[in-house]
Amino acid sequence: MSCLAENPEHSIGGQASAAGTGSIDRSRSLGGHLALPRVAFTAAVAFFAAAIHVIPGASGLLQFDRAAIATGQGWRLLTGHLTHWNLDHLFWDLLMFIVLGCVVEIQSRRRLVGLCLGSALAISGFTWFGSSGLETYRGLSGIDTALFVSVAISIASAAVARRQWVRALVSATLLVGLTGKLLFESITGSTMFVDSATSGFVVLVEAHLLGAVVAATVFFCEQRKPCLGRVPIVNTAA
Repeated sequence: MSCLAENPEHSIGGQASAAGTGSIDRSRSLGGHLALPRVAFTAAVAFFAAAIHVIPGASGLLQFDRAAIATGQGWRLLTGHLTHWNLDHLFWDLLMFIVLGCVVEIQSRRRLVGLCLGSALAISGFTWFGSSGLETYRGLSGIDTALFVSVAISIASAAVARRQWVRALVSATLLVGLTGKLLFESITGSTMFVDSATSGFVVLVEAHLLGAVVAATVFFCEQRKPCLGRVPIVNTAA
């Protein structure tokens, strides 16, 4: 296997500084480069995924393990996505997560957390109830897929609204490419970036599909939220 207006939460404490006109938003760094507070969640997830891989025994303790979960170790439903089978698996999953996670978190940290938790729980739920023959599961690739779809849909939506058709076409092409990747994995039973056969594991295509579904669901919920939250204005006469 191989997981937009700016919200106030991106600034420190969600409030503007009152230190005077010379103060700056510390969530930004000089020269336009990213500072850690802007991508803190992405950095934290990446750090723990890497640490789990190098700490002896940590992956086995935290992976999705059906027998262990049945005994009450429910944390594995979430932590299993931070574990990986080998360094190659970790590299590709983490590379995609860091790149896509930074893009999403700069737009909205709340969206990133929602995508990660939503796709992680959806994939673990499917693995538990819909794939009873699967005893163990590892990897961020399902969450990576959710982030990829979220970024592509967001770009496409903004491009269409601004009539930027070339940009919209590029985004649509990315989604078509993802569809081709999923078809390849479904037909061949292997991944495009990681040699799963040599590594000794099989790809769970449904995990990637669920990640895409979660991303689309989050996007449409965000689009409906402003409409649902409006309060009608009633004109009254004095």
